[in-house]
Amino acid sequence: MCAKRLVIFSYFVKNLKFIDFVTLVTEGKSRSLIRGVHTTAHKALEYAVREGTLTWNPAKRADAPPTPKGKPHAWTESEMQSIFEVADADKFWAAWRIFAVTGLRRGELCGLQWSDIHDNYLVVTRTRLVVDGKVITGTPKTSKSARKIPLNKVAIDTLKVWKIAQQEQLRLLGIEANPEWVFTNEIGGPIDPGHLSKRWNKIIEQAQVPVYPLHALRHTFATPLLARRNSPKVVQDLLGHSSITVTLDLYTAALDELGVDAVESLESQFGNSKELKKT
Repeated sequence: MCAKRLVIFSYFVKNLKFIDFVTLVTEGKSRSLIRGVHTTAHKALEYAVREGTLTWNPAKRADAPPTPKGKPHAWTESEMQSIFEVADADKFWAAWRIFAVTGLRRGELCGLQWSDIHDNYLVVTRTRLVVDGKVITGTPKTSKSARKIPLNKVAIDTLKVWKIAQQEQLRLLGIEANPEWVFTNEIGGPIDPGHLSKRWNKIIEQAQVPVYPLHALRHTFATPLLARRNSPKVVQDLLGHSSITVTLDLYTAALDELGVDAVESLESQFGNSKELKKT
């Protein structure tokens, strides 16, 4: 069971007697957490039915909040240029570049080890999440999240330069061993995901661009891929979505725009034909 599921399952167990989704909403719980509670409750109660503990599954009568529709937040190309004028001067400049060209989740990037980096690709095998105020290392979010991501020249060059700089920095601290983690804290341990988010928020403020969370870099990675007519299936695989439905639902607006472009492109087959006669 992945780390996020452990959190959800723990929440469900603590509130096993009665789960009121309306109350969870008023308490400010996120939609993803509430949907996770619903899914876990449904599975746990279904297991209880199979074991004969219950005669029916009450979770079947409860509706989880719908996944919100709409265009996900993403920065434009010019805004990204402004961001990286600031980000490239930051201590974790390499992390921001890898985020931007791989679409990794925050926890996935924090969980990267050098053994995951290969000549022209990286593999996602673990994630680091904040649970009850503590950072833990767990398995990827879903089976699809454990994936292979190709690296372009920007990513390859960035990681080469970063590794050399990282080793030199650790040597200055008296740490001679080769680092295990790609992105490390002051003592060579894995970086705290929350720390990255705080640094990113400061970068966005300095860059004077629309304020979105770090996760928006993931959307900024995906949206241009779709705009360049890449297959949604390819985008799903790169992002590690559990199903193509997740990708299609999340990027509905971008896909709608592609549909308009695709239909309008059919006009070219008629060339400079004469204006249609009115009948």
